[in-house]
Amino acid sequence: MFITVHFKEKYFQLGNEFQSKMDTFVAKQHEHTSSETNELRYQLQNALQKLKESHNVDIQNIARITSLILTHGINVQDGVTAEQGIFSMDPFIFKFISCHLFTLNNSQLFRHHVTELYKALVICDGYRLRCQYSNPYTRNIISHGFVYVINELKYMKYHLSTHSVNIQLCRMLIDLILFTIQCVIHTFDKNYWSVLNFISLLQSICFSELIIHNNCVVEIITKEIFKLLFDEYAKKIGVIESYWKDQFFKLIKKLIEQKRIDEILFFYQYNQQIKSFFDTPDHTQKLIRLLLGSRVGRQLFDRFLKKKLLESWLIYKEWIFYLVKKREIGFLKIIFDIYPSLVHILDKDGNDLLLYTCLKVVGPRYSLMRILIQAGCNQQRENGLGQTLMDALQLEPNRDVLEFLKNEGVIKVNNLNLNK
Repeated sequence: MFITVHFKEKYFQLGNEFQSKMDTFVAKQHEHTSSETNELRYQLQNALQKLKESHNVDIQNIARITSLILTHGINVQDGVTAEQGIFSMDPFIFKFISCHLFTLNNSQLFRHHVTELYKALVICDGYRLRCQYSNPYTRNIISHGFVYVINELKYMKYHLSTHSVNIQLCRMLIDLILFTIQCVIHTFDKNYWSVLNFISLLQSICFSELIIHNNCVVEIITKEIFKLLFDEYAKKIGVIESYWKDQFFKLIKKLIEQKRIDEILFFYQYNQQIKSFFDTPDHTQKLIRLLLGSRVGRQLFDRFLKKKLLESWLIYKEWIFYLVKKREIGFLKIIFDIYPSLVHILDKDGNDLLLYTCLKVVGPRYSLMRILIQAGCNQQRENGLGQTLMDALQLEPNRDVLEFLKNEGVIKVNNLNLNK
């Protein structure tokens, strides 16, 4: 499909374009005298003000703004503090861009000038972030800058939601997103910032209204963006540290709330760093609790199990005991059908799942005990204290369980002294 091919071609092309524009922007800043710079900056401020106040869009004014930035190296944000920035300082400009760029009755020439204006402003912000790299506040600017830009592109959804997709607009949308990503990647090259930006960009795409369900074009665009981000940051991020787990779980939780099961499955299957992150014991336990906490989460867990994606989890047994503790009979049946040997795992006290249920699980356990026995748990096993299943069933809290299992014919009981 043209979208996939367009992604691969344009991404590298836009990387070169970004670097060229940034190099020119930086070089031109040193070619003017102080008075010339002040005069050009004054012209830029007037042009921006005219853009904001005019009811009729002046294409020459847009071209003038772009030229002052890219051709003359005048920074929109000269004098702006680190706590500000063009994205937060003047969101009107980006609303203007996203609105007019995707208006169907605008000419191709007009869209070209609006696109160039967008790129010029991204260059400005990328340069500022690079220069203020050591400022602590700058660390979070990405969340308020490029994330905002991508979110503002939601206007495109009204055209992508129709059966007849405008190919030209679709390509423009892709180009702007790819140019923004190139700016992020070129601006931040340290692992710490890479993870932060990686999470921010994923969140911006996942949480925005840009994504529309049941639209094949949007689904392809989204998947290609995800693949691009994963591939780029895989080059920079060796292992995702536990420091970031709260951010990732926040992302997964939000996706579950939005019923975005396919995206989560794609994350897990496509990117080795994310898979390894979730496959560590502490993270696995937290992920299980998150999945069991909602109907959509349970649907996702069901997909994980039936697709046999959790084989790497099998070396950790705690999550199985957690499912037993929560009496998740439906999931346990699926697990035992796929991985029959798991019925024989032991906890730290030597209890198998049957003994664990008798000794440590509270609440109704009749059905749970039945499926564990039917799955093949060893009824003769002794734990580390020498206790067997029959010993555990004769304890006072388990007498009703014993009676039920006996009456149901699940177990056979001979000569038990129930008074001891």
